[in-house]
Amino acid sequence: MKWLIRLSAACLTASVAVETFVAPGIRGNATGDVVDAIDTIGAFFSYGTTVLFFALIARLAMKLLRAPELSLTIRLLLLLASADALAILCISVYAAVPPPLLYISALLVTFFLSTASIRAIAPRSTRILAIIAIAIAYAAVGRLVSWNVGTVAAAESDMARFGSARIVATLGLGFEAIAQLLALGWLAARGRALGLAAAVTAVILASVVTWGAANGVLPDAPVWQAVLHSSLVDASIIQPLSGLAGIAVFLIPVGFFIALAAIIQRDPVALVTGALPVILLTRGAFDVPIYAAAAVAGAQWILLHSGRRHS
Repeated sequence: MKWLIRLSAACLTASVAVETFVAPGIRGNATGDVVDAIDTIGAFFSYGTTVLFFALIARLAMKLLRAPELSLTIRLLLLLASADALAILCISVYAAVPPPLLYISALLVTFFLSTASIRAIAPRSTRILAIIAIAIAYAAVGRLVSWNVGTVAAAESDMARFGSARIVATLGLGFEAIAQLLALGWLAARGRALGLAAAVTAVILASVVTWGAANGVLPDAPVWQAVLHSSLVDASIIQPLSGLAGIAVFLIPVGFFIALAAIIQRDPVALVTGALPVILLTRGAFDVPIYAAAAVAGAQWILLHSGRRHS
């Protein structure tokens, strides 16, 4: 099972690299042939990730439903969240999923991830992963609430309510930052020399990407900076409070590079690093079908190992 979650994480990482950092900003900064090539590559990894997570969720669900240590309530929640993730994935392949359905699905996924993580805090082997997952679940709540409140406020031109949405979005950003800091600290402490080097490299690369995105607005900026600027600066649905926009941009690449660093780790940390990149890459955006599926798979992985003993 480890190979499947690692392969799913690697494919999701490649998909995020294309769909987050390149595809949104390539239009207007490259020729039509390059844009078409990027779209093709993005579609390849997107469909590949969908197939892998479909298989992963189905396998983990079948294994967990036979686990005697799970209560009936957890089993029902597991079944409901797994079925929801698989259904949303199937729908998203053929058509756009209606926003109300995405919102309900995101709430269910958030509840499932937080419930599974709370259950996994006690065992030492899954404690750090569970805490990181809880932080991401809180980030998802911030995203969902700010999205809902901000949408209504924009429709009614209610600036006071929109300001409240920005406060909630900022709180969600804070929980995402906590999750990434915990992941960085854990990798540096437990990943030995490779983990420490990977953690430091992740921060350096994220700083370079953020710097490039900030300079991409200049008229003489290189193409790569212009692409990053177009892709990342307006990536948030609801912008955080003034002065924190740079942090919001920085969290996107640093989370990506932390996930990449986790993927290349080896035993004895494979238990955590199997699900860590999957959970981090979602950034709490459970209204996106593939991220909702990734969160469900991460929660299943946590449940699967929370009852086992590991050194």
